[in-house]
Amino acid sequence: AKAAKMGNTPSGSKGIESIQQIAKTQTPFLPPLGPPNPSNPTVYFDIAADGQPIGRILMEIKADVCPKTAENFVQLAKAPAGQGYKASKFHR
Repeated sequence: AKAAKMGNTPSGSKGIESIQQIAKTQTPFLPPLGPPNPSNPTVYFDIAADGQPIGRILMEIKADVCPKTAENFVQLAKAPAGQGYKASKFHR
């Protein structure tokens, strides 16, 4: 599988297709904070580029490892737009 180079992704619909293809590529990964724990909360971010939905990032929040940080993150993920992560932009 080809890896995309940062800064060289086409813009517009071809750029979105490129991002979607990268997102579908399976990669080996070992979680740095241990294996998944079903009792931990999960949150998701729906991601869009150029106004087009491109996917969802599902995250296990490691409350069993860092409970205070986990609770802060969950509350920011649940907060309304302007008070948390909802409708915010991020870069890489």
